[in-house]
Amino acid sequence: MLGSIARADRKGVAAASALHAAALSIRTELGDAVETAQSLVGIALLALDAGEPEFSARLLGAVSRIVQGGTLPPGPEDHASVQRLVARAMPGAPFREAHSRGAAEPVAEVIEE
Repeated sequence: MLGSIARADRKGVAAASALHAAALSIRTELGDAVETAQSLVGIALLALDAGEPEFSARLLGAVSRIVQGGTLPPGPEDHASVQRLVARAMPGAPFREAHSRGAAEPVAEVIEE
């Protein structure tokens, strides 16, 4: 949530990234899959803002794996909206391939990029 606020307030990508990374660490440690997935959506949006749509697509693939075809409850960043933005930035087969790789890899490997 704080990462989303930092991004919205234009405090900078570095501050938002640090906040999202801290939230992801805590959520992963607590074993909360839904909250972990929401953190990954926030990081995917930051990566897209930074010009890294392939990394964003991989993160969204990891989210899809976590929710296993379900949907996330409403959060600061909407999963479907972020996915549409990333797919627009990286249309067609490249998006699908990166998304599939992210869904196939362990989440820890996806986020270590």
